[in-house]
Amino acid sequence: FHGTKGLEFDNVGIVITNQFSRKKDYFHSFFSEWDKEIKSNDFLDKRNLLYVAVTRAKKNLRVLYIDSNYNSISNNFERIFPNSKEYIIDDWNNIVSNVL
Repeated sequence: FHGTKGLEFDNVGIVITNQFSRKKDYFHSFFSEWDKEIKSNDFLDKRNLLYVAVTRAKKNLRVLYIDSNYNSISNNFERIFPNSKEYIIDDWNNIVSNVL
C-alpha cells in the first residue's frame, strides 16, 4: 500500500485477509481494538496502512474483508465502513479451488 502513496485511482479494490504479512489475526486485532480508548503503536501502524489504501480512491472503493470470525468485529468494521454490505461465503475453500 505504501508504494501508492500520493497516487489516486478512479477505482480501488482492497482485499484484507486474516493473515496479512504472515501475521495471524493482523487486521482482526485492528478491528477489535477500534473502539478502545487507548491505542497501541501496532494499532496506529495498521490504521495508517489502511488509511493510505482507502484514500487512493477518487470515485469507487471496494473492500473485501475475509475473516472466519467476522461477527466479533462486525460493529467496528461497520463504523469504519458505514455503507458496507455483508456477504457470507460458507465454503471459501471450494470457491478458491474452483477459481485456481
